[in-house]
Amino acid sequence: MFSWNQYIRAVLWVGLGAFVGANVRYAITLWAPSMGLRTEWATLFINVSGSLLLGVFLGWGSQQVNAPPELRLLLATGFFGAYTTFSTFANETVSLINQHGFWVAILYILGTNGLCILGAGFGWFLGTR
Repeated sequence: MFSWNQYIRAVLWVGLGAFVGANVRYAITLWAPSMGLRTEWATLFINVSGSLLLGVFLGWGSQQVNAPPELRLLLATGFFGAYTTFSTFANETVSLINQHGFWVAILYILGTNGLCILGAGFGWFLGTR
């Protein structure tokens, strides 16, 4: 059981990571249109890269080193929790159904989930080497 001081420290680690993760995500969504990309592609990139990098961190942190709990809170819970965008993904899927039809949305769902699972697996593989 956490003491009050341990809890406050954990909240601060998570909050710091979330602040950075959310702002990196926001920067990518602002940058994407300047590169000629639609918002959905930025979301896909964020979800895949987040899955890959979280897999690398979790694999490395558990297999290669004994990552301190503060680092796990900062990166896994805070940064990647705020950086990845599955709530946005769900809302964009509904928008795709409404604007472009069911099959475009199905391709988006399958592509996003498949690539994120591959990213997480490859990240775990990299992190454990």
